[in-house]
Amino acid sequence: MSGSGAPDVTELVGWARRASAPVPTPAQAAQPRVPSAARELLTEGTCGALLDGYDYGEINALGK
Repeated sequence: MSGSGAPDVTELVGWARRASAPVPTPAQAAQPRVPSAARELLTEGTCGALLDGYDYGEINALGK
């Protein structure tokens, strides 16, 4: 998570300590997209496979 409005590292650490989901769950949900995104990046030089994901603001709003 980087870019305008993204938290700094200390905020992320604090958020991670408060997260109620088991740590592997979000990573496991994202894993199926990794091979196709990597393939696209290597062959086409683009990241279109990731464009329909949430931005930082949307993810942050989910916890409120």
